[in-house]
Amino acid sequence: MSLDRHLDRIDEVRAGTSCAKVPYPIGLRELEVLATTMLGSALLRVTLGGPGARGFESHVPEEHIRLIFPDEHGELRLPERDGLSLRWPRPLPVSREYTVRRHDPVAEQIDVDIAVHAGGVASDWAVAVRPGALIHVAGPPGGFVAPECYARYLLAGDLSALPARERQLSERVTTEIAQKVGDLMIAPARLPVDDHPPADQAAKNPPASRTAVRALAAVDRGDDSEAIALLGALAGAHPGDPLPRFLMGKIHFDRGRFADAERELDATQERAPDPPAWMAGWIELYRGLVDKARGRRAAAEAHFRAASEVRRFRSAERGILELQEGVPPHARCRP
Repeated sequence: MSLDRHLDRIDEVRAGTSCAKVPYPIGLRELEVLATTMLGSALLRVTLGGPGARGFESHVPEEHIRLIFPDEHGELRLPERDGLSLRWPRPLPVSREYTVRRHDPVAEQIDVDIAVHAGGVASDWAVAVRPGALIHVAGPPGGFVAPECYARYLLAGDLSALPARERQLSERVTTEIAQKVGDLMIAPARLPVDDHPPADQAAKNPPASRTAVRALAAVDRGDDSEAIALLGALAGAHPGDPLPRFLMGKIHFDRGRFADAERELDATQERAPDPPAWMAGWIELYRGLVDKARGRRAAAEAHFRAASEVRRFRSAERGILELQEGVPPHARCRP
């Protein structure tokens, strides 16, 4: 398949019945570190941007980019552009592969989540780096695209799958919001985020749904205060709905506010006696991660076990792995 028709191929796979790995034109760009944020106790989010982020493409959760580092002698050796691909020098440069956790094409920002562990090239860099530093990034070389015709999907992975799984969760939550009004209006990535959606969508997208989508958009922009305010208002207007409380719990957890996360997750469980499998599993998993972060190991293990017992939810293995101190992410494919 020609790399210059990858967008058509992505649409074909989504409209079909079989998964496929779709190659993209592979870019090489110099990006600026905009911010670093600790997510819990062992995960660090690095936000990249700057002029080099212009034109970056990200289409599905299962994509990766390569961060390229100087070697042990301080020499930075970069691949060369070769048409729509890259030609890598030999011996290979020092690089590490990470999932594209979030891409905001409007703000021209890219998030990668890095597991913090001693002795890791990327981990040590992420802990020490400060805003303004530059890093060369290659990719993504392609994405694993799944069709959209199925009601259920089974996803499996180890600790290194956390960013992709989190991105899938965000998209699933957006879909859940749309389905709350009985009809999936449009694709999640195209949901309106303003107060004035097109007239033909307004009837299908009531104010509560639009408010939740605006809150998710605020999270993507890094504006947690706006997201919490919107979700708090939504929870007040719909006191029996677990979704706003669940989203607030997730935001608080991501920012290390564990007491607030625990409060909101408890409230979610009170409002969701029979939640869908994806929510039931994630409630238990997040509660386990909160307990782990607060030093309550036995309680954490109990929540992880509960998550593993939720039918059609198979993410608890990642939580169990997080209990093991010093476990580095598994190696991935080489360039």
